[in-house]
Amino acid sequence: MLADSIYMREPELAIKYGELARRIAQRSRVRIPREWRWRYCKKCKILLYPGINAQIRLRGRRLPHIVIKCELCGEIRRMPYLSERERNET
Repeated sequence: MLADSIYMREPELAIKYGELARRIAQRSRVRIPREWRWRYCKKCKILLYPGINAQIRLRGRRLPHIVIKCELCGEIRRMPYLSERERNET
């Protein structure tokens, strides 16, 4: 994604690129690929950059999951990193 390569030089432009990509996908009714979809905050709709405007933690006691916290709005998102089948095998 172009926004990743330009973020260190011009953060505002990279954020606008992320917003533009999301709006184009909505207008043309195309889903954003899964590999990029998790990078958008569900609440403020901004493109997240791990370590810069997002905190990412791994939790793995009973149900292992990834915790993604948006530093701008404080939204917390949890995503499991084991499939249902892998959980049943262990």
